[in-house]
Amino acid sequence: MELITAIRPVVERVAPRDKDLAGQMRRAATSAAANTAEGGRRSGGDRLHAFRIASAEAAEAVTHARIAAAWGHVDAADLAEVLALADRLQAVLWRLRQSRRSRRRAARAPWWRARETPLRHALAVARAAQGDRGNGSALVA
Repeated sequence: MELITAIRPVVERVAPRDKDLAGQMRRAATSAAANTAEGGRRSGGDRLHAFRIASAEAAEAVTHARIAAAWGHVDAADLAEVLALADRLQAVLWRLRQSRRSRRRAARAPWWRARETPLRHALAVARAAQGDRGNGSALVA
């Protein structure tokens, strides 16, 4: 809703000059808010799908606002609040799109799934000490 509140003055300034662009901005911002709310009430793949659509619609609204500035309908400085709110919304939507399962899995990953395991670290130290180039030949000798 905050994005709609921020983009409304831009839409009102653009409407007399380019009715189509103003309508597209209005629809995209409205769809971003609606899909964010819808995703909050869904589960599973539907939830992620709604948040992906909301993210795309927010990006579209920002792009339309930048197009309006490029055509000279509004000043680029007038878009500062819109861009800041859209950036924050994108960050929230990105976090919401990350599945709970993958966040739990990453938080409790065992040490052997980590990139830098104790064995790999020990081998890297041994290779470095012997001047090995990574093909394992120095450890065999």
